[in-house]
Amino acid sequence: MNGFALDSRRGDILYTTRNGARVPLYGGCDEQGYFTVVCARSPLDNKGYPMEPNGQGDSYVQVVTFGAGAAGVEADMLLSHAESDDPASPHSGDATRDFAAKRWQRFPFSDEAIDADPAVSRITVSGAR
Repeated sequence: MNGFALDSRRGDILYTTRNGARVPLYGGCDEQGYFTVVCARSPLDNKGYPMEPNGQGDSYVQVVTFGAGAAGVEADMLLSHAESDDPASPHSGDATRDFAAKRWQRFPFSDEAIDADPAVSRITVSGAR
C-alpha cells in the first residue's frame, strides 16, 4: 500500500513542513471528534498526509481551570500556526513546532504574573480630546 506499518504513530503519517523540516502532527478529522482537529485534505501517499496546502485544523487551543484561593485561574494554550509566514523570520514555524511537541504556554492572569513577564508593556489611553 503506502509503506506505513500498522502500528505507525499519527505523527509518522500526518505532518507539515516548516523551513524545509518535516514537523510531525497529531489529531484527526472525524465525526467522533478529536481534542485537536488537524484535517489533511491531501490523499495519503508514501510520504504520509501533508497539511499543505489545503489542510484545515485548530489554530488555537486553550484549556482553563478555575482553582481555589491563590491558584485562581490557570489557562494554558497552544497556537498551532507560526507567528510569521516569512521563512526568513525567526518566528517562522516556532509555534507550529511547539504545537507538535505539545509545549503548552501558561497565560499570566494575576497582576503579579503579568508584571513579571519580561515582554509586558503598558499603554495609557486618555479619553481627553
